[in-house]
Amino acid sequence: ERKRKEEQERQRVERERLAREREQREKEEREQREREDAEYLRLHGREEIESLKETVASLEASLEKERERHQQKETEREMNMKRDQEFYSSQIAALNKEIASLKARNETLSKAGSKPARLSPSELDRLVSLEIDRRERVERERIEREQKAAEEAERVRQREREAKRERE
Repeated sequence: ERKRKEEQERQRVERERLAREREQREKEEREQREREDAEYLRLHGREEIESLKETVASLEASLEKERERHQQKETEREMNMKRDQEFYSSQIAALNKEIASLKARNETLSKAGSKPARLSPSELDRLVSLEIDRRERVERERIEREQKAAEEAERVRQREREAKRERE
């Protein structure tokens, strides 16, 4: 019984010793891995950080360029809207003026038509001449409006081509 207890005690002590040795070995291996990991991070972490800094700087530069491009397009759009508004306002004013002129001519012609016997040949020639002048002026204004519209359409096409080139 005593020998058996001594043997059990010896085995228990041996197991404890082996367990301590295993724990010590695991601890040393863990510390070695941690040192290796720390060294790897020290060496490669700097490279990674520098790479990330460069990427961030590049992205910030791209963002700034995109903001500038957007601001430029917004300014361009506002200028175009203002120019278009001025163009259409002038067109409206010209048309209103033409309408007033036509109304005045219509009244003159109505008065002239109601008094055919009283018009002298010179007055009739003058009225015909005025009507011819009016029609020529109306035609010139129409041609000018068409030219302005064609020029505006060409400017729009040019801006679209430029925008397309910028996108490419």
